[in-house]
Amino acid sequence: MKKLVVAQFRTGVLEQNEQAAFRSSLGLPDDTLQFINILTTADEYPEPSTLAGIIVAGSGDNSLTNDHAWFDPFSSYIREVLERDIPYLGICFGHQLLAKIIGARVVRDPAQRELGTVSITLTPSGVRDPLFTGVNPTFYTIAGHNDSVVDLPQNTVALATNETCSMQAFRMSDQSTVYGVQFHPELTERDYRERLLQYRTHYEDHGSDFDELLARGRMPTNDDRVLKNFLQLAYGKF
Repeated sequence: MKKLVVAQFRTGVLEQNEQAAFRSSLGLPDDTLQFINILTTADEYPEPSTLAGIIVAGSGDNSLTNDHAWFDPFSSYIREVLERDIPYLGICFGHQLLAKIIGARVVRDPAQRELGTVSITLTPSGVRDPLFTGVNPTFYTIAGHNDSVVDLPQNTVALATNETCSMQAFRMSDQSTVYGVQFHPELTERDYRERLLQYRTHYEDHGSDFDELLARGRMPTNDDRVLKNFLQLAYGKF
């Protein structure tokens, strides 16, 4: 069986926690699910022909509003993946990375910043899209981002939005299996709490009320079908 690859940009405990979240959400055996860390792989990426699909995950402290030595080689790799019609799911940073590769802008807009459980509404296209089969038209999920996507090219399809951040999910075109979602379908309320605890010093040093931040993640999420649907797309079950 071809592998599903998860590309990561976190290190240390956060890298391990992210892997645990994906293992739990995807339910794939270890010989099928492969993790690569873009910050430490020295441009050595899996041969695209061996992939059933790729998930590009969150960023930790990285931002596409800054320059990164890995950006050009990894972007070239992702372009090759897209040219071969390999299913792609960008999550948060991976959503922004995909958008930038195809010509959109990634901006740091405080008005679009989100942290905690958020409500997201599917567009009419999103309701019909296989990535959101079985997902409520308005659903709850975990979000955590400072940057947002704007000015997507015309050939893309907007799939989800909310009042804070207008571009919550998109598809490359009507027929593609290439997606970006600004939220974190791999995370549960417990995962949010564990991740927040790792960043506690950072938030408190910047004057945040930590108990209030914890409270933002108490509402249950109901986005668990998103990753399962992507698996079905990756392995040709739709």
